Amino acid sequence: MTNRQLSIRPAEQQDVPLILDFIKALADYEKLRHKVVATEDGLAQALFGDRPTAYVIIGEINGLPKGFALFFYSYSTFLGRPNLYLEDLYVAPSSRGSGLGKAMSFIWLSGPMMRAAGVWTGRYLTGIPQASIFMKPLARRLRRNGLDINWIARHWEN
Repeated sequence: MTNRQLSIRPAEQQDVPLILDFIKALADYEKLRHKVVATEDGLAQALFGDRPTAYVIIGEINGLPKGFALFFYSYSTFLGRPNLYLEDLYVAPSSRGSGLGKAMSFIWLSGPMMRAAGVWTGRYLTGIPQASIFMKPLARRLRRNGLDINWIARHWEN
């Protein structure tokens, strides 16, 4: 068994081409590449402009980038607090099962951005068995920590 060192870090401006590559790989996996119109310039502005509208973390194994998670805030008028929305979490096929996806989830969920939020919203694709296997224990943990959870299940078949 190989020794794997997992690390998670906030994305930096120089990661924009990598993030776009991950987005395209995710779209390829979902057979939706034809829908990708994101550009490096657009991502740079959204992630690192004067008023960022989304945030990314990069997951690495032995120092090599193998995945990313992108999330953003909306606002819950009833709670009077932000809602943290996980848009995408992607791990390269060669690294699935390594624990990287779980590590990325728990890192950002335990960080200061999540503590400021009153609600966590995520979506998962019902056609991917790993997604529901992963999301159900995550939801239980978040509920134990007193967070409201909103799941958006979107049917998808590969």
